[in-house]
Amino acid sequence: MSNETAPQVRLPEPTIIELADGVSTAVVDSGPPANGSQNPPVVLLHGWCVNSYVNYGSAYEALAAKNRVIMFDVRGHGNGAPINGKIFKLETNADDVVRVLDELSIDRATIVGYSLGGAVAQLLAHRAPERVASLVLAATSELFCGHRGVRWEFKFLELSAEVVKRLPNALQTPIFHTIATISCLRYPSWVRPQVLQGDPVAILEAGADLGRFNSAEWIGELNIPVAMIVTAEDRIVPPDSQYRLADDAKAVATIQIKSDHDIPVRNDQRLTDALVEAVHAVQSTQIDQRR
Repeated sequence: MSNETAPQVRLPEPTIIELADGVSTAVVDSGPPANGSQNPPVVLLHGWCVNSYVNYGSAYEALAAKNRVIMFDVRGHGNGAPINGKIFKLETNADDVVRVLDELSIDRATIVGYSLGGAVAQLLAHRAPERVASLVLAATSELFCGHRGVRWEFKFLELSAEVVKRLPNALQTPIFHTIATISCLRYPSWVRPQVLQGDPVAILEAGADLGRFNSAEWIGELNIPVAMIVTAEDRIVPPDSQYRLADDAKAVATIQIKSDHDIPVRNDQRLTDALVEAVHAVQSTQIDQRR
């Protein structure tokens, strides 16, 4: 498959699920796998600025072949629920996962989180551990704001969100489209329209909230299997911080890919293989623990 083409995947028609505060989101549910697996369903949480299709489109079919796969976009991204004037919070998105599981009558799930999705996945495991059977964390960290220079970058995102939300919509949209278009120039052409589905204020606030995220004090207390996928040439989330998360979370498997942070948009088979391997590792550990 060329890295210039979008993932050739036919997703099921989404189900519209109302979240706790009256807003709705579109949820893709693969249904039971053909192999009759009784493993917990797999929930896919995507990274910052993109949506589920960008992040997991190339891996969806491989994961759904052996697992029931659930995916939906976080608030203000893609087809995710609108923020409706509220501030984007990672915790709210973790609570959204619980609501989706409730609506689909799923007790526990394997949660897969890439980058920002990894922060949401960690928060979910911390806030509602009874709903998380296992975790797969990829290209993510327990702390995104590790030194002074990076702290200023996140502060800039916070200030930018305050400025943009005061602009009329007639200005917000063209400014966002211009920035997104420039940012996507180095990516395949199919990525840009997916990014443009996002809400500019929500995306800025999501970046700012990542700067406040810190799971270092409690990540080691999670009593569930964790697998870590490390993007070893990552220029966004330093590989050292990814390995630290793997160590602190007592990962049962750490899988390294020699790639940058943007590997999901490249239709790179290595990410698909790593996701399948990581899900198998944590679910196999669950089976062993029940014996």
